[in-house]
Amino acid sequence: MSNEYEIIKYPYFNYFNLFLVAIDYRTPHLHRDFEIDLVLDGEPVFLVNGVSHALNPGDIILLNPDQLHEIQTVKKSATILALQVSPKIFINAVPSIQSLFFDEMFLRTSLSLKQLKNVRNSLLQLALVYMEKSPYYELECMSILSGMMYLFLCELPVHSITPELQAEANKRADRLRRIIDFVDENYTRKTRLKDVAKLEGLSLNYLSYFIKENLNMTFQDYICSLRLNQAKKLLLSSDKSLFTICIESGFSDPRYLFKAFTTNVGITPGEFRKQTSQLVDENGRIHRSSHSSERYFSTEMALNLVQSARNADIV
Repeated sequence: MSNEYEIIKYPYFNYFNLFLVAIDYRTPHLHRDFEIDLVLDGEPVFLVNGVSHALNPGDIILLNPDQLHEIQTVKKSATILALQVSPKIFINAVPSIQSLFFDEMFLRTSLSLKQLKNVRNSLLQLALVYMEKSPYYELECMSILSGMMYLFLCELPVHSITPELQAEANKRADRLRRIIDFVDENYTRKTRLKDVAKLEGLSLNYLSYFIKENLNMTFQDYICSLRLNQAKKLLLSSDKSLFTICIESGFSDPRYLFKAFTTNVGITPGEFRKQTSQLVDENGRIHRSSHSSERYFSTEMALNLVQSARNADIV
């Protein structure tokens, strides 16, 4: 099953996950956790609710649960410290937390420079505590998390979602997850909008509108983006011929593969293979798929990067 309705795994700490990642792209996805991203390097573009937002080093973005988002980069990979927190971690202290929705994603807009710097330092300190895992580190993590959430609730614009609106939002998110899962499983074959419409019991017009409204692209454009990313993966991770890659990525004709590359990447598939080298790093772990190109850092390298970020004044 696809992970584009992302199931957050908590390897060390219930309802809480933190990692450092160098990312080239991430297709539209959503999950039931709050996500707080601190940009350490690069200039990622976050597409949220159909609007593009360019971020710079030091910028912090706060995403609500089930808020669809996509990440793109232009010139080089962006290094991001990502924190994913389930609302359940705060529910005893703030029972209404699961019905709250932050209206401002970009902390620079609503927080003072001092507050923004405090949040940045808190995230970096949280990363160190989480990765070093000293005795009782869980308590210190909870202390830092609670302090940040308190600041967000006090200083950021937030509103409460009624049970009816929450049910509607959950219904929309579940439908989007099913659509994305269906496309994930079938994009390498002939995939038609009417197949999804039949699955969901919807009219073609409404489904077309729903996909455009939520993914900020047409059904065919979304399929093409998955095929293009799969082709990139195969070009970088294998020596297969362009014709074989074309077929295995779901393109029915090499001409469509070439058009997708020249339109979206600006070069041909062959040029892409020559110009783009593998991200090979003995300290990191590469993940490439039809949805993303990411490098997850080892604990040792992540600690070094976090320490360097603490010493740099990037806010």
